[in-house]
Amino acid sequence: MSEAQSAAVTQPTTWERLRELIAAGDADGLRDCLQALAATDVAHAISRLSTEERTALVVLLDPADAAEVIVDVPDSQAVELLGDMASVDAAAIVDELRSDHQVDLLTGLDEAESAAIIDEMDSDEAADVRLRLAYDSDTAGGLMVTEYLAFPEHLTVADVVDDMRRHGEQYSDYNVQYTYVITDAGLLAGVVPMRSLLLAGRSRSLGQLMIRDPLRVTTDADIDALIEFFDNHGFLGVPVVDAEGRLAGVVHRREIQEAQEHQVDRTFLESRGIVGGEELRSMSVGLRSRRRLSWLGLVVGVALTLNTIVAVSLGGSFRWCCAASTRIPPWPPARS
Repeated sequence: MSEAQSAAVTQPTTWERLRELIAAGDADGLRDCLQALAATDVAHAISRLSTEERTALVVLLDPADAAEVIVDVPDSQAVELLGDMASVDAAAIVDELRSDHQVDLLTGLDEAESAAIIDEMDSDEAADVRLRLAYDSDTAGGLMVTEYLAFPEHLTVADVVDDMRRHGEQYSDYNVQYTYVITDAGLLAGVVPMRSLLLAGRSRSLGQLMIRDPLRVTTDADIDALIEFFDNHGFLGVPVVDAEGRLAGVVHRREIQEAQEHQVDRTFLESRGIVGGEELRSMSVGLRSRRRLSWLGLVVGVALTLNTIVAVSLGGSFRWCCAASTRIPPWPPARS
């Protein structure tokens, strides 16, 4: 065996390397190791660790780095990680997540765990999470993100651009396509495309640049209404307002597509007596059996129908061939 082959054999796998770094309490080494991996590789490596090792990993990391790990792993695994951590540690990580991801994970925990984490979060983040948790998950309020740019209409282009430069690191995580314009009472007044903002003179006010009375949806708009909206308009996002017309958030097209896919998957699973990949253990055996039997009955019925069609088709083809064969001259032709 060559020296290179020998080195390859003894080289630890990624998850083994992570295990060594966790045991050594090497936070810097963990961060460097994880940052060198693609998101799918991170998820695969962490899935090989024990529950205790996963928890130790995210606790060792800086909250911002731990949040990146939480985003990379499946939601079910992320929920388990947060539930196994001390509330104060979990809260520091959740503070770093995007608003829609915060809600997705917190709703996966039981109420006591979720409440304990929210109580430890930054006050502004906690207030935002509580507001969003009050909305149904399949409405605009439940699907919106609260990371957006909104400024009073009296501010100038110079004011806004200077603010964006001061908070560039924070805003870099936002999906900024538009700047929303609000009144002093927080009502949605207009929208300014980012291109218009950057090309306008610095002394012009947002009120002069904005597109007035833009299209919007309300927080209680359901998933069907949102799907119809994006089918009719080519926007990447739409502002969400509350009952009084105050800007509450933004729903992005991708969130609606993901919600629609989730809705289809859930309907598919429920038809088999399954939700979230697990049996409906809270159901009675009879109800669960009826759900499964109704689905199996449909499948069997379709299969029998298809078999009948195929059999009839083949039978007809066979009879045709038999009848036709009487008209086919012998081969080779008879000698005269």
